[in-house]
Amino acid sequence: MIFQNIALAALAGILCLMLADFVIRTINSMYARALYSARTNRMNRMNSERIRMLQNRFLADIERKTINGSTPLIVFIGDSITLGVPLKDPSHAYPDMFDSNISRASGGGAPYLARNVSGPGGNIEDEAKVFAALFDEYKPNIKLMVLGYCQNDIFTSIDEGRGIIGILDRLRESRKIGMDKSGDPMFYYWNRRQNRDMVRNAFKKIEDTARRHGTDVVIAIFPLFIDFGKRDYRYREIHERVSDAAEKEGLKVFDLLDVYGMFDASSFITDNDNTHPNPLGHKFAADALYKFISSNVLRDLPGIVDSGDFYEIEDSDRAAEFCGPLYRGENQAGRAACERVLAELAGNGKLLGNLKDREHFFINFEL
Repeated sequence: MIFQNIALAALAGILCLMLADFVIRTINSMYARALYSARTNRMNRMNSERIRMLQNRFLADIERKTINGSTPLIVFIGDSITLGVPLKDPSHAYPDMFDSNISRASGGGAPYLARNVSGPGGNIEDEAKVFAALFDEYKPNIKLMVLGYCQNDIFTSIDEGRGIIGILDRLRESRKIGMDKSGDPMFYYWNRRQNRDMVRNAFKKIEDTARRHGTDVVIAIFPLFIDFGKRDYRYREIHERVSDAAEKEGLKVFDLLDVYGMFDASSFITDNDNTHPNPLGHKFAADALYKFISSNVLRDLPGIVDSGDFYEIEDSDRAAEFCGPLYRGENQAGRAACERVLAELAGNGKLLGNLKDREHFFINFEL
């Protein structure tokens, strides 16, 4: 009789745990969906116009059939950095600035179109899927894909189906994060094999897609804007791991850390945000990538330096004038830093102005 009671109590306990697990999973799922919906709605409100302007430019080219065999594309894929969050003017995002460089270097008859098909959120796995889906759905003439890799691309997506076991796993993860590099999630996720494998597998998928369609790939690694001007950037090790993983798959890598590291990190941050670059940060990315790609990847991409429409800016006061158009309509917090940076670049012979368009300039990086 005692054993029967014990068995019944154990069975009741198991049933209670199963019921509790079901209830918790249901509540978690509802909460996660509500949270995701609220976050998505908020992001959509913030970025709907920007996404429409950027992505629809790409789709409009497909629909007008202007790219079929005659106008090759350079496609930029990434998340919020590549999209241009939180810039107020989408033309200040680095893919659009890259496209502007093509137009000015070629005198208007652009041999390539640069297009941005990025969106907020996602990780490296999502971006690999977008790259493959472009060919499957639209079959565009893409000659180069530039993937903007940022430090949270290794994060996994939210699991909506967590129950009791999931909650315990999450608590254990939180403890591990707290014990890893002073609670830094970047190092925690890089030390998880499943996340490292996700990055490696995504690079393999990207390489496979590129090989099948005869497309080049450049992985552009963005830093977090903290302390790299002092040469004590804490994520340098992670940059090296990302580079190694991409290069093992035969992908070309351009690490923007050394480009940004010419100046203090505060020169490139948006207000209270060390993740998303300001307009000057996007300009650095656009011009450095343009120099790298035209010199090492697409050699028929017209070089800015070789264009007769550009001249060297030597006057620091003249250099500061370029910051006005660059920050037009934007948060003006970084404009003073922009003026200091451009004045120093002019003094070092690295700043070129356009004779035809007095508002356009190019930073002549030595890479």
